[in-house]
Amino acid sequence: MDASAAHWEGFWTSTRVVAVPVWAELTVEQRNQLDQMSGSIGGEMLFGWLFRWFFVPHELGHALQTTFCSGEIGHFASERQANDVAVAFWMVENPQPLGELEAILSDVISALPNPVPDRENASEFFDSHYDALGSDPLAYGYFQLHFVLDSLSRRDELAWVDVLRQLCHMSDAGLGGP
Repeated sequence: MDASAAHWEGFWTSTRVVAVPVWAELTVEQRNQLDQMSGSIGGEMLFGWLFRWFFVPHELGHALQTTFCSGEIGHFASERQANDVAVAFWMVENPQPLGELEAILSDVISALPNPVPDRENASEFFDSHYDALGSDPLAYGYFQLHFVLDSLSRRDELAWVDVLRQLCHMSDAGLGGP
């Protein structure tokens, strides 16, 4: 990943590549943002848990959505589903660390301000402000960590085969939100 890249991690549709960042390649601003939101574990440790471990199958979930889903689902549903893919993957591959990740993120999320205005629907707000949230790592992080924690809380229900079968059939309806 280029150190000047605006994106932390992602599936790049045009090249069909999942870009996975390295701590040493992050900008000073990106490192500071991670330090600011990381709580007692530190930015580099939070980065490792999320970007070098959990978000790899999450981004592969987005790759599956892009490849196999003909209709477009909302950003809120897409992110929730990608986290379901990641949790289901780790439940098969290595479920042990998921409990530790859940504890870490529960601590981290408590320090992040909720960007959703009072009386607004979280999924509608996320979908309608997606581009603006993408340029605000703390606000976007608030949502993403809630998505991860929601999937982690349902990990015993997220069977790999079932998550893949539901891949293109999720809508924002009834998802609630942070």
